Amino acid sequence: MNKPILGMNKGDAPFSKQAARSFTLPARFYHDTEIYELEKDAIFARNWWYAGHNSQLA
Repeated sequence: MNKPILGMNKGDAPFSKQAARSFTLPARFYHDTEIYELEKDAIFARNWWYAGHNSQLA
């Protein structure tokens, strides 16, 4: 399992069947540039994927 980078774990606040009691992330997680950069690095910057020589790409 990946180490959380923002201090939240999957099981910290599970969803409830009652929508009013369900947990949601604070609004800043949806629009904060710093969080976006952290997530982008954590998700996409780990590995390089070879797609072929640049002459083969459109």
